[in-house]
Amino acid sequence: MVISRGLPKKSSIHSLKLDLLEEPDTRLYLESQSSLVTEEITANFVSQVQRKTEGLITRIDQLIRQLQVVNLADIDPPELSSGRNVAVLESTSISLIKTISDLESSKSPLLERAYLLLQILALLPNGESLQELKHIDPTRPIFSDHALQLYERDLIDSKSVSALIPLCQTTCRVTF
Repeated sequence: MVISRGLPKKSSIHSLKLDLLEEPDTRLYLESQSSLVTEEITANFVSQVQRKTEGLITRIDQLIRQLQVVNLADIDPPELSSGRNVAVLESTSISLIKTISDLESSKSPLLERAYLLLQILALLPNGESLQELKHIDPTRPIFSDHALQLYERDLIDSKSVSALIPLCQTTCRVTF
């Protein structure tokens, strides 16, 4: 079994995508782990776990481990426990915030430039080709490995130029 954050892009391996758990599913998951859960599994407890983990199974597992040493009330949601003063919108996924935060704080040159690429792409509503962005910062060129890091984390998607041409044929006008 291989566990991955995202589905393989092109693979012959059978894969299954686990979505975020809804509150009833979180209850069932907690009950299946009842030997590890130190607190009574009430509706309030399940609701608090759901709020603190967003139904992400890995976060629920981490929370269960934390419950071995602290009470649920003492566990902060991930975006609060990072120590950063971040204004988080209600609709923003905690896992997305964590992924971007990990990129931002990375000391790896590869991930630092991947984060630079993400910042640049965030400013461009329709994206841009990697070739056009390659030398946007002459001291730190951007290569395909940097884009691949973002792609593997599901932070960007790629489109071939040929996939964009049919859209242009119906909405674009070219004048000479």
